[in-house]
Amino acid sequence: MKASNYFQYTPRTLSFSLLICISVAVVVVQVRNQGWLQAWDLMAYDYLLNQTVEESGLNENIVIVGISEEDIQSRQEWPLSDQTLAQIIKRILAQSPNAIGIDIYRDMLIAPGTELLTEALRNRDNVLLVEKFSSNKSEMAIYPNQGLVNEHQIGFSDMLIDNDGVVRRGLLFLNNDERISYALSLRLASIFLANKNIQLRSDPKAPDHLMLGNVTYIPLEENDGGYVGFDASGYQYFLSYANEKPGFKIISLKELFGNKENLQFMRDKIVIVGVISDSVKDAFITPLNKGKNSDNLMPGVVLHAYATNQLINSALLDEKPLSTVSDYWENAWIIFWSLLGASFAIISTTVLRYAILLSIGLCSLLFSTFYVFSQGTWLPVAASLSAFLDVFLLISAYIYIQEKRQRNMVMDLFSRHVSQEVANQVWLQRENIFSDGRLKTQKATATILFTDLVGYTSTAEKMEPEALMEWLNNYMEIMANCVIKHGGMIDDYYGDAIKANFGVPLFKNSELLIKKDVQSAVDCALEMHQELQRMNDMRKTQGLPLIGMRMGIATGSVIVGSLGSKQRLKYTSIGDVVNIAARLESYGRKFNAENRADYCSILLAESTKDFLDDKYKTHAVGELQLKGKEHGLKAYRLMTES
Repeated sequence: MKASNYFQYTPRTLSFSLLICISVAVVVVQVRNQGWLQAWDLMAYDYLLNQTVEESGLNENIVIVGISEEDIQSRQEWPLSDQTLAQIIKRILAQSPNAIGIDIYRDMLIAPGTELLTEALRNRDNVLLVEKFSSNKSEMAIYPNQGLVNEHQIGFSDMLIDNDGVVRRGLLFLNNDERISYALSLRLASIFLANKNIQLRSDPKAPDHLMLGNVTYIPLEENDGGYVGFDASGYQYFLSYANEKPGFKIISLKELFGNKENLQFMRDKIVIVGVISDSVKDAFITPLNKGKNSDNLMPGVVLHAYATNQLINSALLDEKPLSTVSDYWENAWIIFWSLLGASFAIISTTVLRYAILLSIGLCSLLFSTFYVFSQGTWLPVAASLSAFLDVFLLISAYIYIQEKRQRNMVMDLFSRHVSQEVANQVWLQRENIFSDGRLKTQKATATILFTDLVGYTSTAEKMEPEALMEWLNNYMEIMANCVIKHGGMIDDYYGDAIKANFGVPLFKNSELLIKKDVQSAVDCALEMHQELQRMNDMRKTQGLPLIGMRMGIATGSVIVGSLGSKQRLKYTSIGDVVNIAARLESYGRKFNAENRADYCSILLAESTKDFLDDKYKTHAVGELQLKGKEHGLKAYRLMTES
C-alpha cells in the first residue's frame, strides 16, 4: 500500500488518527453490545478450548454404562422396563460404587418389575434419577414417578444449548417460583466429595457464590465473555471438558451383565447410566465435536460425566472454571488494541514495515488471547481483532490519501520546473520541506539566475500573434530545459523573462555543494547563450531580426517557501540576492558596445564569482550602484566564446 520512506505527521494528521482510533473503538463496543460479534466470539471460544484441552488417561472417578444400539436390538426393549432398570442398579450396587446416576427418565412406571425397581431405589440416597426441570410454564417438566425416590435422589438433566446448537455452559441448580432443583452432576459430585469431607458451601467473601473446596464458582451474567444477552437464569458456569482423550471408561449392558467377575473397576466410583444409541436422540454438539458429522455428537450421559468430573476436580485439584472480566476491562482491552492498531499504522512507513507490523499485531493479539484463555480467562477476541484491524487499515488508508495529496502537491509544484530526479529527491526528503500540510518557509543559500530577451519588442511587432506565441513557447521550452538539465528549478516566467533557482528545494549545507550549484547555474547560462546562437542562426535563414539576451546571477541567502492560496500555490524564493540578480540582468544592456542585436551579457555578483574555478573566464566591470543600496556591488562579466 505504501511505497515511501517518510510521511510528514502533522498535528492534524495525528489528531485525526486519534479520532479514528476512538471512533472505531466506540463503534466496535456498540456493535459488540448489540450481539453482532457473538457468533465470531463463540467460534473463537471453541477453537481456544480445543487447543487447551489436554490428553490424559482414563478418568479415575467416573464410569459410564452406555446403553448402545446393540443392547437395544439384542434385548428388543426400549424403553427399558422397571425390571431391567432394577437389575442394572443392583448389578452396579454389587460393586460398591460411590454413587449411581440414572440418566433415563422414569416419570412413568413400565411393568414388569415395578416392585423390584422400587426396592432397588428405596433408602438409596446415592442412587439418583433425573428430571427435566421446568423454569417456566411454556416448558413441560418431567419428574420421576412419586414413590420411587425422595427429593434428594433427583437431579435435573437439562442442558444449556446456545443459539448455534452448542453446549458450552453447565448448571449447578435451577429454580422457579415453587422450588429449587440441583443438577445431576452436582448431586453426584456432592455424594462423591462428601466421603472426602468436602461439601458445597458459600464463599465467605461473597455469600451469594458457591465454593467447592477452595474454588469459587461465580455465576455467569448475561453479557459475560463473548455472550450478549443470553438467559442467565439458574447458577451457570463454563464447562471445561477437561481430559478429553481418552476420556471415560464406557461399558455396554452386555458387558455389565455378561462380565460376572471383572467389574471391580466400579468400586468407589461414580457410575452414570445413560443412552449412547443413535436411535434415541440424546446427543449434543459441544466445542469438542462442533462441525463434525452427527456420528460424533456427544451423548448426554457423557456430557453429565464431564460436568461431574469438572466439579470434582475443582474440589480436589483446585481447578477453577473459566472466568471472564468485567465490562470495564473488556472495553479497556478493546481500546488497547485500537490504540495499538493506530500506533502501528502511524509508524508503518514502508510496505515491508506495514506487513511486519500488521503480522506482529495480529500474532500478538491471538497469542495473548490464547495465553490468557489457557490461564482461565476468556477475553473478547472478535471485538479486539476488529478494533485493531479496522483502526490499522483506516488510518493506513488515511495516511496513504494524505501522502498521495502531499505527493501531488510536490509534483504540481516541482515536476514541471525541475528534472524528474530532483522531483523524486524532493519527494523523498519532504519531511524536511513540509510543515502542517504546507511547504515550509526556510532560509537557504541559493544561486539565482535571471534572464531576459533583448529585441523582443521589435520581433513581436513583425510577427503574427499566433506565430509569436509559438516562437516564444519554443524559446521558453529550450531555456527551461537548460535549467532543468543543470539541476535548477524554474521559479517563474515574466513575459519573455525567466527566473531560475539553483540550490533549492534540495538545500545544501556545505561549501562544496554550494559551489556545485553555482557552477551549475553558470554552466546553464553558458548553454543558454549557445542555444541563443543556434536560434539566431535559424532566424538569419528566415530573414527574421536577431535577438539578444541578458542574464544576471547572484549567490546568497534567500527565503524559500510556498506562496499563494491552497488552491494555487507557487514555490518561490525571495530576498536581497534575488533583487541583485534581477538588477544585474537589467544592467547588462550597458555592455553592448557593438550595439549588436544578438549580443549576450552574463553578469555575475562577486558572491557567485568567488565560487568559480579558473576554467571560467570573468572580467571585472567595477562597482555598480544598485538602486536602494548604500554600497556598490562588485560585478563581473562572464566571458563567452563570441
